[in-house]
Amino acid sequence: MVKEMAEQKQKEIDDFNKKVVVKNQHFYVNTMEKQRVAQLDRFKNIREDDVNKVGLRHTKRRISEMVERQLQVTRTVEEMPVAMLKDE
Repeated sequence: MVKEMAEQKQKEIDDFNKKVVVKNQHFYVNTMEKQRVAQLDRFKNIREDDVNKVGLRHTKRRISEMVERQLQVTRTVEEMPVAMLKDE
């Protein structure tokens, strides 16, 4: 009886192996936790790459506000101080 059960079990295993179509029967699951990015690595391009300097770009509205403010300041000055003309 034990021999018959062993033969039956082996027959089931052989039948299963005939139906398998993959190269490797062992299924491996990646259970490794994702590595967290260190804070220093996150800003590595800022620290080590060349400097990419982008100039200050004002909008037309901002430029007109600055000019208007400059005009308001100069309106209050009646005469230029003598110290301003000293270097000329």
